[in-house]
Amino acid sequence: MEIIERKLDNGIPVFLLPSSFDDFFVHMCAANAGSRYETAERNGMSHFLEHMMFKGTKKRKTAQDIAIELEEMGARHNAYTGKEIICFYIDTVHEKFRQVADIMSDQIINSVMRREDVDKERNVVFQEMAMYESDPSDYVFELIAPMLYGDQAAGRNILGTRESVGSVTPRKLRYWHRRYFNRDNLVVVASGKFPSLDVTMDILNNYYKDVPQIKPPKIFPLEDIDTQLPKLSVEYRDIPQSQMVLVARSLSAASADRMALYVATGILGGGMSSRLFEEVREQRGLAYSIYAFGFSNSDTGYAGVYAGTEPSKLREAIEVIRYELIKISEEGVSDEELKKVKNMRRIDFLRKKSDYHSMASFLVQEYTKLGRVTTIDEILESLEKVTAEDIGRVVSDVFAPDNLHLAVVGPHEGSIEEAL
Repeated sequence: MEIIERKLDNGIPVFLLPSSFDDFFVHMCAANAGSRYETAERNGMSHFLEHMMFKGTKKRKTAQDIAIELEEMGARHNAYTGKEIICFYIDTVHEKFRQVADIMSDQIINSVMRREDVDKERNVVFQEMAMYESDPSDYVFELIAPMLYGDQAAGRNILGTRESVGSVTPRKLRYWHRRYFNRDNLVVVASGKFPSLDVTMDILNNYYKDVPQIKPPKIFPLEDIDTQLPKLSVEYRDIPQSQMVLVARSLSAASADRMALYVATGILGGGMSSRLFEEVREQRGLAYSIYAFGFSNSDTGYAGVYAGTEPSKLREAIEVIRYELIKISEEGVSDEELKKVKNMRRIDFLRKKSDYHSMASFLVQEYTKLGRVTTIDEILESLEKVTAEDIGRVVSDVFAPDNLHLAVVGPHEGSIEEAL
């Protein structure tokens, strides 16, 4: 897909990815927002705001009014909140482009925060918290941020706490809505089949012209707390399986080594032929699910290995994972293995390139993290340059023993922490 970069008359950046091969398109609007912009008292405000922007506008009075209009056109409509972003999207047939821009901009500009809706949605957020807490395989990942970053914005849960969410008011939501969703803090994307460039820009200029211009909030900088980091977080649950994540603070989205780390996690645990899948599952039968992962934000990231294992086998599973990390650090990887995983990752990106929705999401993430667009072709060029030496160096640096931390949810108590 060709990426066309423009600006609206009011300065909002627009990225268009036209495709003549699709009958569908996706319209996204994202703001630099999220839990990295919140104080402890306002933790969860961004996520709560995302929910409330579905509850009605000055033009579409209720959540049902919005939902009915979208569902009548067969649209998929959703949003998500991260550490550094709130993103809304609508995905439907190409002839509905004008109507979709009308609905999306109405939510972005004219959302109302009625007290009765806030009070009802507060309980919905509490139920969302309970959903994640009740699933140990999800909840173990919630232990990562506080373990890696401590009591600062980067270490807080995106959903907030029951105390902070309990203090949210309509007035506070309106204030953050105006600060987040302003012309200096937004990016607009359309990907797929839509009108000609001139017509598309006319439509977007018309519907987004009233976005306010207000000084946006600033992200809280990352505090260096390496010496204060706990190495272990264990939460007792009376369940038949231990959920574990061995994790390390890692590379930012701007790092020159992020493709090397992406390949390294593929070698470690990116498929059924990966080292960890073969050794932990196939050879030893210690886990049904095991994989390696990496995630990057604008100024930091984390990478690690997840596994679910029998509680009595937890220590053995950890030892095998550590051995495989050391093995790559000390012995490196073969040319054949490197070629295989680089090709797997290359196909992942080509698959993304052929999908209008995936491309739009990729572009939004890149722009909000880096302040610029990275094309898939640039990514592929960077991927091709990754060497076996890069893999060994990155694994040695990221997964160094004093940078490794462990989160466990399972039936462990007493001496387990000392043993681990």
